[in-house]
Amino acid sequence: MTPLQKISTTVFLPASLLFASGAWAAPEDFGVRSCVLDQPVAAANALPVFTEEPTLSRDELVDPLFTIDSQQTFEDAVDRLLFEAVEASTGRVAYDELTSGELSESFRKIFTFLSTETPELNTEDEKIAYWVNAYNLVMIERLIGDRNAISNVLRRAATFSRNTSPVAGVEMTLDDIEYGILKMANRNASLPEGLDPSLAPDVKEPRLHVALVCGAESCPKLRNRTYTADVLDRMLQENLLLFFNNEEKHISTNDAGALRVSALFSWFSGDFQLIADTFPRFADFPATYVSETCRADKQSIVNGFDDAGGTRRLRTLSYDWTVNDIDNSF
Repeated sequence: MTPLQKISTTVFLPASLLFASGAWAAPEDFGVRSCVLDQPVAAANALPVFTEEPTLSRDELVDPLFTIDSQQTFEDAVDRLLFEAVEASTGRVAYDELTSGELSESFRKIFTFLSTETPELNTEDEKIAYWVNAYNLVMIERLIGDRNAISNVLRRAATFSRNTSPVAGVEMTLDDIEYGILKMANRNASLPEGLDPSLAPDVKEPRLHVALVCGAESCPKLRNRTYTADVLDRMLQENLLLFFNNEEKHISTNDAGALRVSALFSWFSGDFQLIADTFPRFADFPATYVSETCRADKQSIVNGFDDAGGTRRLRTLSYDWTVNDIDNSF
C-alpha cells in the first residue's frame, strides 16, 4: 500500500454517538468491550437474519437458459450471486470468478437487467433496498472493468464522481446514487437527469453508510445476501453491530485507552450523529445479541463520557483503499 492509500485525521465525536447502536470502544475501565455481544462477531459472522440458503440454486443461476424477466427473479439471482461470490466472514469478493469464471455470464445478465429495466418500487424500504443493491452491483462492475478503479488515487475520483453506468435506463454515477438518490451526507445533490422521482426514497436512512460498499478493505463489509424490503431494517441493524465491533478496521483502542475510529466517522459525521439520535434502540436488540448486563451498563458508559466533558478527542484509522478481493490479486 502506498502512502496515498492511507488517510488519518482527527475527529471530535459526542458521547451519544459512541454508545448508540453498539458503538462501544471506550477505555477498559468503562467495562465496555466485554458487554457488546453475547457471542463473538467473528464466530457469528452475520447475525441470523438469514437461516436458509437463497431460493435460487447455483445450478439454476449458471444455466445458460436462465433468464431474468421480473424484479423477483432479479432479486433471487442477485441473492444467489452474492452468496456464491462474496466471502461471508470478510465480505471480500471473488472478482476473478465474476470476470471470467462460471459466474461471469450470470453477473452480465444481472447487470443488464439492472441497467435496462425500470423497477416497480412502492414503499420506502423497497426503494432503499433497490438502490443499495444497485450501488453495490455498480461498484462490483467498476472493479471488474478497471482493477485500479479505487486503489489508484488518480482514478478514484472519476470512479465515484464522473464515470457513469446505466441503472433503470438512466446514466448515473455512484455519487448520484449515494448523494442524489439516497440523500447521504447532506450535500443536497440532485437526482440523475431522467430518473423518475417516484423511484427515489423520500426519507434519509443514515445507516446506509454501513451498507454501501466502496470496494475497499476499510469499507463496511459487503453482505453475501441481497437487500430486500422485508429484511432491510434487520440487515442494517446487523451491519451496525458488525461495523462497530470490528476492531481491526473500524473501532480500536490502544493500551492507554485512546480511541481510533474509521475515517467514515469524520467524512460523514453528520449522518453518524443521526444514527445516534434516530436509532438508539440498544435495548431493542434481541437478547441473543446483547445481555441485560450490557443494557444496564449503558448509563454508566454515558456518565463516564459526560464526566470527561461529553466529548473525546479521537483520531481516525488509516483508510485502506486496497480492493476487497478474495484472492488479493488486484
